[in-house]
Amino acid sequence: MNNVYEMAQYISSKLNFVSKDDDYLYKIVCDMYNHIWKEQKDIRGILALCALHKRKFKTFNADLIDLCYDGIVNNGHIDAVVYYCMAVIRNCSEDDAMNKIFSLFNLNISDNAKSILYIFIACCYWKKYDYENYINNINIFFSNKKEDFSPYIAIPTSSVWRSLNRPIQKENKICDMFYPNVDNNFDYIISASCDDKYFNAYGKYFIKSLNKLKSNFFCYIAIIANEDIDISEYNNINNIKIDILYNNSCNIGPISSSIRYINAFKIMEKTGRPVVVCDFDSVFINDIIELIDNRYDAKLRILKNVLPWETITAGFSIFMPTINSLKFLEIMTSYFSNILVDNTKQWWVDQNALECAMRFTNIKYINIINNLNNYIFIPTGSMETKKVLLNSKVN
Repeated sequence: MNNVYEMAQYISSKLNFVSKDDDYLYKIVCDMYNHIWKEQKDIRGILALCALHKRKFKTFNADLIDLCYDGIVNNGHIDAVVYYCMAVIRNCSEDDAMNKIFSLFNLNISDNAKSILYIFIACCYWKKYDYENYINNINIFFSNKKEDFSPYIAIPTSSVWRSLNRPIQKENKICDMFYPNVDNNFDYIISASCDDKYFNAYGKYFIKSLNKLKSNFFCYIAIIANEDIDISEYNNINNIKIDILYNNSCNIGPISSSIRYINAFKIMEKTGRPVVVCDFDSVFINDIIELIDNRYDAKLRILKNVLPWETITAGFSIFMPTINSLKFLEIMTSYFSNILVDNTKQWWVDQNALECAMRFTNIKYINIINNLNNYIFIPTGSMETKKVLLNSKVN
């Protein structure tokens, strides 16, 4: 047993990054992980450091590139390969990143590790808008990998839209779960959705925060549940409608994340009003009416130098009732009708839908990620950490 590693893991598990104490302990744990690799040559030091770094910063900084490369050369661990590739995509130009990734083929790494390189090569092509090679290299990964090899990154990759043609609507009962009964007598309509677990954890915070919205809005909430939930306290709120559908699908989480966009399309098509799509584990802190304007088709949260399915975040979007926005939401709905299933977990499917719609439309958008914090708070971390943070914003 590596006592230093076990101690570092224990301290790391307690970090929520909400206090100065956490920042102090973070530095200590990083030193411990570096010691585990550099002095004990235990690859878990690098892997744990990268995982902790991602938890804190939500990205991979350039100082991880050399560290991960050292781990690949001296150990060849697949996770070191993944972290290295993510760090170079985050911090290097498309061509430089592609050259660095290609160079790994010359190292002594496993066939599975080599197969995973094609995913990151695909991502470099995507950044260059070369969607044909994006699709081709993802296909190479799935054809080359061993049948029993299922790394985490294969989960978002599996739901990438792998066609040069836009998706066409097909019959899928999942897309017909809800029919929002909303009229057009509002300045804008909020489309939110979640499963019963999320509703029980965050519902009181999200719904209470709607009091911050002084404008003429309506909020439609769709819940997919596999257990009974009590919504009676919200039944008499005039500008909120909650619909529940009971379903025992193993894919309930990803489906519930997708439904808010499917409903957004239905709402806009029916009402012709602006639609705000948002995560349920968030709270409004100021009225968003000034974000509702006609200068753009949409306002999106967009990250730079990340993987394709991470680029447009599904946590908050505003769609104005324009031809381009309606087409964008229609393509998302068509994508879902082709991809969503109820017998396999499909995490990241909502963000792959956003990527797909962006690929096949000329939507005029603005990135609001830098000023959105003035209007809505979207926490990160564990469920308990989120609840503490959300409670602090509404009470």
